Amino acid sequence: IVKDINKRIQLINKHAANILNAKQEELTGKIMADLLPPDIAANIDASDSETLKFHHLIETEEQIPVFGKLNTFLSIKFPLYDENGNIIGLCTVGTNITDIKENEEKIKGLNEELQEKIKRLEEANSELNAFTYSASHDLRAPLRAMSGYTSLLKRDYSGKLDADAARMLDVLNRNAQKMSHLIDDLLSYSRI
Repeated sequence: IVKDINKRIQLINKHAANILNAKQEELTGKIMADLLPPDIAANIDASDSETLKFHHLIETEEQIPVFGKLNTFLSIKFPLYDENGNIIGLCTVGTNITDIKENEEKIKGLNEELQEKIKRLEEANSELNAFTYSASHDLRAPLRAMSGYTSLLKRDYSGKLDADAARMLDVLNRNAQKMSHLIDDLLSYSRI
């Protein structure tokens, strides 16, 4: 859209005219207040005024209704000069970024959801670790008792036990140690 110093439309391409739901020739000489709701027109007018006042390019996001739905446009506005360097108007080039903004919001929502799931997973892992260590301690206590008592029986009653009883104590002791190794392996696995 090309506007004069009074922010009246002088040239507008067909696509921009379609967005404003009018024909190109109907828009010449109009200001945004003639075409858009007052709050939207005021925002566009403010950025147009900034471009004209400070003589510099600006990039801004503007909300414009397109067929009843509010769309977000990335608008680049720059001043236009005559051959003597006097400002005579401005040009606006807009790109509809509604889909990008909606996708950004979806991604933001998904990231927040993911962060919440990560937090719950970390809490669950912490609880699992606490349970694992508690369970391993509770399982090791009877194994230590079994191993200790079999060693005591073997030492204190070595001459009184027949070969079969000594073998059973050895089997009991080896199995207690095997169970202790299984608990260690289970702890290692749970850490992974």
